[in-house]
Amino acid sequence: MNNNDSKLFYDFIRSNGYNPENYYQTLELVQSVPNSMSQYVREYKQFLLSRKVIYSELEEYDIKGALGYLEADATITVPKTLEADDYFRYHRPKLPYTPHGYRYPDISEFDTGVVFMDEFSRNEVSQIIRLSCAKNFPNMFIGFVADKNDKNDKTLSIKEDILQMLSDGFSYHMVHDTDSEKGKEFYLMKR
Repeated sequence: MNNNDSKLFYDFIRSNGYNPENYYQTLELVQSVPNSMSQYVREYKQFLLSRKVIYSELEEYDIKGALGYLEADATITVPKTLEADDYFRYHRPKLPYTPHGYRYPDISEFDTGVVFMDEFSRNEVSQIIRLSCAKNFPNMFIGFVADKNDKNDKTLSIKEDILQMLSDGFSYHMVHDTDSEKGKEFYLMKR
């Protein structure tokens, strides 16, 4: 996947009800900074949380975020590292007596979740499910872009299975569309 697919997906979810100016704050999971949709909504309140975050890329793209993940109870965790120390020294005030020593958003500060799945791990699928279970997320947009001619791609069937599992368990609406001109298929679960 390339950055172009994240832009295509961003445009697709915009046409299917995602409007960042209507939400208080958006949490994006899973993506690296260059493949994130946060780069298209940085003028709104957003936060990219992923194990793929590189702090220098956050600065380069001028978006808010952290290298981190969701715990089993949907608590945001940002591990203490030298890179995080340096980043948060200039971008967020340090707080005394906190477990990780940084000030970053709490899960309760978000009302919208966005997940653009391109490359992901089992841990990231668990995070998507945790976010889907969080009671304060009435608005969720989870999906991916596939090449129209690549029906034999193993990851395509895995992604479709994940979306089906989410739709079975969490009151989602499935949207599927094809752009023949670009040779792309769009898959979206939204709530």
